[in-house]
Amino acid sequence: MNVDFGSVLTGITSCKVVRLENDSLREFDYKIQRDPATNPLGHVFDVEPYCATVPPGQHFVFKVKFAPKFTSAVCIDYFTVLGPDGVKLILTVRGCSEGPSVQTSTDKMLFLCLGGKTSASDILILNNESDVPATFQFDVDKTQSVFQVGETTGALKPRGTLYVTVKFVPPFPGIFVQKLACLVLYQEPLLIEAVGVCSDSENISPARLSLTSHWEHCPLEGNYERYMDDCSRVAKNPPELSLSEAYLDFGQAEVGTTDAPLAFSLTSHVDDDMILEWDQDKNKVFHIDPPSTLVPAWRSVLFQVYFRPHTIDLLYSAKLEGRAYRGTHETRQKMEFPLETWISVMGHSFGPDSKMWVPQYKLSHQTVILPACVPSVPVYTTFLIKRFGHLPLMFKFLPPNISNYTVKPSQGVIDTEYQIVVVQLYPECLQETAYVERWGLEFNKSPDQEVSVYFRAYAEHPSLEIGEGNIVLLPPNFPGCEEIVNVPIRNLSRHSVRFGFKPCGTANDVTILDSEGTISANELVHSQWSFRMSSVGFTYVQFICQVWVLQQGLYPAGVPTEYIVTGYGESEHVEIVAEPKHLDFGESHCGDLKVGRFIVINSSRCPIHFLFRCVNFELGNTPSFQDIKLSPTWGSIPKKKSIEVTVSVQTNLVGSQTLSIYCDVRKSVHSSEVVWRSKIFLAQVSYEGLTPKLEITDISSTGGGLVLSKADLWEILQLDKWNEALSSTIPCEIKLVRFRVIERPQGSAPFLMHLLLKNCSNISTHWELRRHKECRCHQLIKDHRINFRDEKIHCPHRQLFNLQPLRGTLQVLTIVHSTTPQGNTLGTDNCSLYNPSGVHSRYQELHSKIPKRYTPGTDNCSLYSTSGVHSSY
Repeated sequence: MNVDFGSVLTGITSCKVVRLENDSLREFDYKIQRDPATNPLGHVFDVEPYCATVPPGQHFVFKVKFAPKFTSAVCIDYFTVLGPDGVKLILTVRGCSEGPSVQTSTDKMLFLCLGGKTSASDILILNNESDVPATFQFDVDKTQSVFQVGETTGALKPRGTLYVTVKFVPPFPGIFVQKLACLVLYQEPLLIEAVGVCSDSENISPARLSLTSHWEHCPLEGNYERYMDDCSRVAKNPPELSLSEAYLDFGQAEVGTTDAPLAFSLTSHVDDDMILEWDQDKNKVFHIDPPSTLVPAWRSVLFQVYFRPHTIDLLYSAKLEGRAYRGTHETRQKMEFPLETWISVMGHSFGPDSKMWVPQYKLSHQTVILPACVPSVPVYTTFLIKRFGHLPLMFKFLPPNISNYTVKPSQGVIDTEYQIVVVQLYPECLQETAYVERWGLEFNKSPDQEVSVYFRAYAEHPSLEIGEGNIVLLPPNFPGCEEIVNVPIRNLSRHSVRFGFKPCGTANDVTILDSEGTISANELVHSQWSFRMSSVGFTYVQFICQVWVLQQGLYPAGVPTEYIVTGYGESEHVEIVAEPKHLDFGESHCGDLKVGRFIVINSSRCPIHFLFRCVNFELGNTPSFQDIKLSPTWGSIPKKKSIEVTVSVQTNLVGSQTLSIYCDVRKSVHSSEVVWRSKIFLAQVSYEGLTPKLEITDISSTGGGLVLSKADLWEILQLDKWNEALSSTIPCEIKLVRFRVIERPQGSAPFLMHLLLKNCSNISTHWELRRHKECRCHQLIKDHRINFRDEKIHCPHRQLFNLQPLRGTLQVLTIVHSTTPQGNTLGTDNCSLYNPSGVHSRYQELHSKIPKRYTPGTDNCSLYSTSGVHSSY
């Protein structure tokens, strides 16, 4: 049973209902169990209730819920429904998580304030290319930053577009650079490299500024890493400047006083001396000392920050920016690209007796589960703090003493509707380890308003189980036969991976048909292996399975993990027999249908793909009239199983027949090609085909004034040829007998010849004589009334030569008299044709030539045709 949720938005719970019917007359208990191999961090599906008692005739209804935690992920899980009498039903649930896909119109922006201008602005376009809404937030200080964003927070509609105004407001002439970060919930940040130039001169161009060289040094990939590199303990590209503390919290301070400053240090990671200049707080609440200083190459400089609030009962925060220029105070040039840095500070002026307002907030996730990660490789996710009411909300994350997680921003004041937080995990241990930490989240600097936030992740290498414990036991097969084996591959990790097989050495007996593929987390797929051995014996093969982790489910990353997969196979001769080995159908009348059956038993451990055929060695091939039909003629017999074969015999061949039934082994279940020298004798079929036989045993004559001996009549009518045709004609065969009747004068009296026919077989025989018109006599049409018309054939030739009786039946070993009257009243040569017809298409045509008059030297022709006899029973 499968339940497919399709695409579901990340953070939304979808539900489907499954119903099981109890059609029995008893009460049954149902219980649902989750596959224990599923990683608990991957439990995005849930079932309720897990058990129920269902009365007879009722149904068991349970709900399956899907709550995806990450975007662009294929989620799969397996449940077992335990029913009555040990019946197990596997429930496979599947769903895809869908998240936003926001893109910017550009990742580089240039602002020029020349000739005394005080500001410059440009439009940044945000495009939501997904079918889900997107929540975004620009991580900028609306007061301190030289790049002001018109709309810092908002939501993009599905397939929507938003035009955002970015304004450059320089405090003094020079070049300003900043990494504008647009945070998107459930998506990696969007980073825009902003460059602003302020100068009294109007002769400033991008070429003069070496802007192209600056863009080339800006990294273009890894937005998560680039956003977190200024506050994280690890970075793919180490920053040129680093701070010992990126966030400073002064706590409570009295108005008009200056408490002890908080210190931090800045370290240079470049080879040049640099001048560092800090922006001053525009509200004059925070102050960095010294505001400008020389930072020697590869050295650290200590700074102090002072907090002096000027209004009581307020929350204060600022993000102070710093710019470092290469050179000393004497050599520094203003029109060069600085290195940027920043420090976030906050504090409040609520007194000990003041009562701060109760914070109103909601966390999108209080337990934040991070995506699958590989040891020593960082992983990221986002979640949201939503603010309610009109009052600002101060927050601060309180990490444990030892932590592998980093959050950004870790503190601040929320004066908009929400704050998007980015979480990073750096799994330092090279072994597979679970990382579970409890962080405190403090609001408005009140210990009573502290909540716990749990970060959970598991760093693991990709893990596939192929077969059972990476051992594949191939089923035995017949030498030369190909067996297609569906080998299970289970992804035991939370990674989406790509896998590929390559043989260790020579593996001619086993071929992996689909040697490459992708598999989602916790998914079970099957790979088709072709197994063929040319001789009896055992085989042992090994393959290397390489597994790559797919970044965002699409791109292989890192060094592949390798597994050794071993396959064991065996080929053996089959033991296939038929019971009974001989089918005797006895005597069968021509055309009779007889049916027999025998059992074909496969007692071996491998399946047999058979092709049955019937051979008559006397004819050298299968009977030409398909006397024997087998059903089935081809198929497969599973191991240790048997099938019933039906043999249908419809006799067409005359005489005793003995045929042999053989089994040819086909190379595969779908192939008609047989294995060389695989013919196996099964059984013999014998029968005797009987046909009716008539024989003329005597003849006499009367009338006409003629006296002829029996020998003369026998010779004149060629009765030996008649007997030969009557006894030897087989089905679908026509034999012609020509004879000459006695010459008579025209107008003479009829001459009667009496034939004595005997049924010489033990089958009842039926015959029928039909006259066929051979002359040119026409039909005569006579009108009796207006609407009645009579059609008759006026042909005098019909009286020249007659055979009587025209039809009849001879029982077994009986005799009948046949009368042949002859007369001649015409003066021309005449022909008559008799054609007796039978069931089995046995025909004898009797052509008689009748002279026109009893005159030597002149012949009259009369043609008769007779056709076949058949048996009736």
